[in-house]
This record gives sequence, structure tokens and C-alpha cells, in this order.
Amino acid sequence: MTILLLVNVILPAFAREVTLYWEPSPSPDVIGYKVYYQQGAPKLPLSGTEADQGTSPIDVENSLMVSISGLDESVVYYFSVTAYDSSYNESTFSNIVSTTWMPPLLSPQKESLVVPWNVAFQWDAGPYEHYLNYTLYYGTDKDMVINAGVTPYRPGSSSNIHWPAVTNSQLILIALIVMLTLLSTTGPRGWRAAYPRRIAVAGLFFVSLVACGGGGSDSSGDVAYFSSTTLMSVATGNSTSYQTDDLQSGTTYYWKVNAQSTTEPGTVYHSETYSFTTQ
Repeated sequence: MTILLLVNVILPAFAREVTLYWEPSPSPDVIGYKVYYQQGAPKLPLSGTEADQGTSPIDVENSLMVSISGLDESVVYYFSVTAYDSSYNESTFSNIVSTTWMPPLLSPQKESLVVPWNVAFQWDAGPYEHYLNYTLYYGTDKDMVINAGVTPYRPGSSSNIHWPAVTNSQLILIALIVMLTLLSTTGPRGWRAAYPRRIAVAGLFFVSLVACGGGGSDSSGDVAYFSSTTLMSVATGNSTSYQTDDLQSGTTYYWKVNAQSTTEPGTVYHSETYSFTTQ
């Protein structure tokens, strides 16, 4: 018996449960279907063992859809379907479909409590056939973390911008400098002629103030500060861990990892988004 099946796969956003569906066989003597699966490589026959529904192949009888759960989220799985008749003659394999790998997050664990200093973010590396660079995102705004690396949240092309914080006393000092500069009587042609010069002087004072500290903290390495606590990103290269000491106590943070393929430009794998609360 020969048959042509076109198998499709539905992948949920954040779980390794895979739903497969296919068109019915045009052969009138077909009474059921078998689903084959395997991790690692699309080499027939697929012979996986770890699914909750049993080892490969899974007999789904006359159903045209199956959800397979219990799969390891750290690897890629491959699937194919065959049809069989009342004499249990089996068809050739359908097309092969596969899951999309997601970076598994290891620590901090989902909805865990952690000490806010020296938090170590850790995630699992990609399958051997992937060559990946990782970007860690973490912060207090859940939506911004989920969409990080997908939707741009700030203008500008630089990824290493850190706007310095300015204290109230420094703001007052800046205002006084600007006011005194504008009110001074410099230049023989009056206020209008001296105005650009005064603004330049005030600007230089402000730049000097920021350069001397400005109340902000230094940014170093590959850390990109989108705001003080809302969203931060760290490019870690091929490293699967990062340690930070900039978290506040009594705060809920969200984090995820994007993995950028170095062999397939534009291909990005997104992890789940985990939350944890500092004590």
C-alpha cells in the first residue's frame, strides 16, 4: 500500500507538547495511522521512546490529529506518519516535520525566591547541530522582556547606551547654571548676540557634571541598559551563564534568553519567560 500524507505541526508557545495533524488518506481501505518520532536526527525509521503516549510508533487508530507530550524541550524532534489497512499493511512514510528548539532555562527557576545579590542566570546549550550566540534579557516589565529581541522598544542604533541618573541637587545646580548664564550681560551687542554662547557654556557645565559621575552607575562589557530596572540585555556570546549583582530586594523579575544562529543569519530561537522574586 502506498500513500501520500502531508503532516503539519502545531507548536505551543511555551511547552514541549507537540500537536500533529494530517489530511485523511485517499485510500478506501485505510483504517488507522501510526505516528513515528525521534530526537536528534531525521533518520528513518524514527524510533523515539520518551513520549507520554508511548514509544515510536504511536498508534492513533483513525484519528487525524495527536498531541504528543513529555518531550525534552532541549532537543529537536522529528515526526512522520504512516497509514495502515485492515490487514495491517503499512504505507510508506509521510513527509518529515520537526519541532523548533527553545533554549531551556535552568536558573533561577520559574517562580522561585532568590537572594538579590550575585544571581547566576543559567541556561542549557543548543543541540550539537546548532551554532549559537546568546542574549540574556531580564527586568521588571514582563511584556518588555517577552518582546525583547522581537519588538524594538527604544530608538537609536546603539545597543550599549546607559543614561546616567541625576540627583535632585544636581538638577538644581544645572538650573542655576543655565539661569545665571542666560541672565549675564556678556557681549557688546546685547542679550541676543550672547545667547548662543551662554547656552554653549551651560551645555559644557552639564557635560562636565555627567562626566564626573552624574549619579549614574558605570556600564561595562556587553550590558545594554534599556532603563534602570525595566529591561536589561546582556550579549554572552556562546556562554550559557551570566552573573549579576544589580538586582533589588523584594522585587519580581522576568528573564528569558534568545539564541542567534551563526550559520543561519536571521534565525533566532526564543526561550520561555521565567519569573522570580528577590527576598
